[in-house]
Amino acid sequence: MTSLKDRLDAWDRRVIQWSVRLRRPWLTPLFVALTYSGSGAVWFPLAILFIVLLRLDSTAIPGLLLLLATMTGALLSLLLGEGLKKVIRRPRPWEALPDHTTAVRRPRDKSMPSTHSSTAMALCVGLWVHGHPLAPFITPWSLLVVSSRFYLGVHYPTDLLAGTLLGALFGLIDWSFLVRAVVLGW
Repeated sequence: MTSLKDRLDAWDRRVIQWSVRLRRPWLTPLFVALTYSGSGAVWFPLAILFIVLLRLDSTAIPGLLLLLATMTGALLSLLLGEGLKKVIRRPRPWEALPDHTTAVRRPRDKSMPSTHSSTAMALCVGLWVHGHPLAPFITPWSLLVVSSRFYLGVHYPTDLLAGTLLGALFGLIDWSFLVRAVVLGW
């Protein structure tokens, strides 16, 4: 009798192969851009800019403290996700399926959970929880970042689900106290 884990793994392997069939030459650059927009290369400069604006007491971006608090939750979900990858050690799709192709450079870390999914969903859920005016605009972006990881072939669906749930959990927490303590010193 097969275990639930074995059945999920088999399902994941069947479904990830669809990602290759979904790809279109005109659509791939959009998903590549989306996946990179959810990376630290974009997030960290934005966070530094937002920290500077917050310290200057700027009103250029509405709800800046709450935006930074939500980004803090996303960062913490990323850190926990990276730790979980080291514990779970799930191989990426091409490691288990040698014929599997990706549409981007293959990440070197493990697959479960998707930290792109966790950070995108932490931001999305956190903005909704805070009633932030950017929430309706960030939601489609977040869903597309999660989808991009499947489309590009770098994550199984259950990796995305695990990352999404992890991010949603961190998005439910109000991290404003941490931003006030670290950034504002009170």
